Amino acid sequence: MNFLIGIFIVLLLGSAGADTNHSVQFGFEYDSNVFKTFQKSTGDSLVRSLFKSQGRFAPAEKWEMGWNFQLGGKKYFNNAAKDILIQYIEFPLSWTSGQGTRILFNSDFKYQNEDNTLQPLDASLPADVNEDFFSPAARIQVLIPLPQNFSLDPFGQYTYLRFQPNECCGYHLERAGASLRNRLSPSVSA
Repeated sequence: MNFLIGIFIVLLLGSAGADTNHSVQFGFEYDSNVFKTFQKSTGDSLVRSLFKSQGRFAPAEKWEMGWNFQLGGKKYFNNAAKDILIQYIEFPLSWTSGQGTRILFNSDFKYQNEDNTLQPLDASLPADVNEDFFSPAARIQVLIPLPQNFSLDPFGQYTYLRFQPNECCGYHLERAGASLRNRLSPSVSA
């Protein structure tokens, strides 16, 4: 976790020449069914927060880099077992050749952790589904311009999702393909 916060601080400090957007949100809510059960629902008030930092910059001609960092959570007043931390980090990178071919690479990481993995649930509480997971992903795409406003766009993607603490429902997703596009006008493509 400290490593990820360190990356974020470096990005914030290094964003002097970047196009950036930072925001913080806080809100108070009431959840009428904290444990998402069909019987014996429990209600509780909570505080929800979100910090978001996004930016893009061009470190050199033909190169563009960016980041999207989001850190949020929910803190219940009386049901700490449902407190949750959610984190999302994305690093897009692109390069454009002199002939207009563009290579896009995007990596991201999602992480969610409920408090109940740190403390066992009270036996008197309703059964709870563990929603903790982490999911790294990467995608590469090449945009190849063709004559008469056509382009060929091959891509490859890999995503892994793992629920914690057990791997009962994790998966690997591997995708590849290509699309052929035609630009009908500057604002319309098919």
